[in-house]
Amino acid sequence: MIHVEIQIILQIFVMRERCFILKNNRINQLRDSMKKYNVMMVDDDTFTNELASMVLNWSACSSHFCVREHAGLALQDLEELYEDNSEKFPDYILLDLNMPEMNGFDFIKEFECRFPKKKDKTHFIITTSSILNKDRTEALSFGCVVDYIVKPIPGNYIENLISRGLRHEKQLNNCNH
Repeated sequence: MIHVEIQIILQIFVMRERCFILKNNRINQLRDSMKKYNVMMVDDDTFTNELASMVLNWSACSSHFCVREHAGLALQDLEELYEDNSEKFPDYILLDLNMPEMNGFDFIKEFECRFPKKKDKTHFIITTSSILNKDRTEALSFGCVVDYIVKPIPGNYIENLISRGLRHEKQLNNCNH
């Protein structure tokens, strides 16, 4: 009788293990099949950068994520990626408006001048501390800007926005307006 109980327990264990493996394989297949995007963050705030890095490096929506704390360095990196026709050129750029050497508006204008072939392929998400309506209006006047978020950035907001692959439509559903 004990021998039969042990066999039953072993069979249950093996079945659970198979289910666990199948479930994990399915999860991995789903993650692998998701469209992954290249994302760059341009922000002089180290804390915001660290949080975004943690979220996007953990999530399945980003295949390449980089942070630049200086707009000039970001443009240099983008120039290299553009010249090399790199697959790592960002699909999305998370951009702060208020930076010391170049503000976000000037960054977008410079981006559009330097990278005309990427103008309609790279989308900007403005991440800023500015609650001024004039800043929001100006930012959203750029065709490449898909959203305007007032910091702090809500937990999974960026991951959700990117994983949905929002393109060409402005999303104004942020509660921090």
